[in-house]
Amino acid sequence: MVRLSRQAAVDNMGEVGLALHLGTPDRNGPLPLFVDMIGPDRRLSSPKNEQIVTPAIEYHATEIRDNQTFRHNQTWRRNAIRKAKAVWHGTGRAGTGALSSDSGVLANTPYSFKTRFENEKGTNPEELIAAAHAGCFTMALAFQLQGAGFTPTELSTEAAVTIEQAGQGFAIKKSALTLRAQVPNIDQATFDKLAKDAEKNCPVSRVLNAEITLDAKLG
Repeated sequence: MVRLSRQAAVDNMGEVGLALHLGTPDRNGPLPLFVDMIGPDRRLSSPKNEQIVTPAIEYHATEIRDNQTFRHNQTWRRNAIRKAKAVWHGTGRAGTGALSSDSGVLANTPYSFKTRFENEKGTNPEELIAAAHAGCFTMALAFQLQGAGFTPTELSTEAAVTIEQAGQGFAIKKSALTLRAQVPNIDQATFDKLAKDAEKNCPVSRVLNAEITLDAKLG
């Protein structure tokens, strides 16, 4: 029967690594198997320091703890594809649409010209981009702080996405991030550096062709 203990670690790029220690009763002590994320790749490192780059890592193990048995099944993916679907009926101004996501968070959620440019109830692409940017940046900062040895009590981020007329169409010109953070034992300079790094390097920031600003304050 396989015994498993798991310890989380963070590399110097602020990304999660995992150390898995696997062993069986017929071995003297656990056999370590280290799983690290280095940049975009994940590598399995054996005790002999042999490395295999893999697009997905899976483990299935049984943990015995306090005379109880727990099953572990986990997959970490190198590349993730997230899908959403839009269905539209009618003209651009008078028509209506619905948005759905594979996760089910969006399920035929209505959107239209009026939800986008007026105040009718429903969502719109800019609101969803704002949510994605706020969520991505905040998680990136949490990893940056963890890598530097800090545990935030709370990170609260608002993203304000601006859409403006550009020629005959429209363009998303700006995403303004406003962060209010409670992080014990951190100094202002370190906080500012980590927040700026997260703002510049989170995946949504990288994909946006728009001005990005950050107003970050410690509570």
